[in-house]
Amino acid sequence: MTSETLTVLNQEQLVEKQTQLYCNKLVLAMKQWHQDNGMPAKWETKYIYETGRKYFKVVRVEDEYKSNDEHRCVEAFIDRQTGDIFKPASWRKPAKGARYNLLDEESLQLCFKNLDPFGGHLYKNRGVI
Repeated sequence: MTSETLTVLNQEQLVEKQTQLYCNKLVLAMKQWHQDNGMPAKWETKYIYETGRKYFKVVRVEDEYKSNDEHRCVEAFIDRQTGDIFKPASWRKPAKGARYNLLDEESLQLCFKNLDPFGGHLYKNRGVI
């Protein structure tokens, strides 16, 4: 007999887990972009998220190989309670109008289908919300 534990995530934990998945998909999309365009990667690109009061801020971090140069830009804001994804208006705030939702399966699949490592999937004509 084995002992198994069931872990139940609350809404915010689920959104955080989906945010990490979103970051991982962005990394894969960036690698695919480099491969498709035959471009050697001069930068190591990571997508991380930072936790704010209301949003997870998804940030693209690029470190130049053999250098100390680092470039950071906001890729998206994700509402910690609802899972809504917003295009950034600036470093500190999202644009109005959710583009996708990480908790809605249809919206999530559409987001991943349209995923662009440079944020093109966050323009209003691409989302379902």
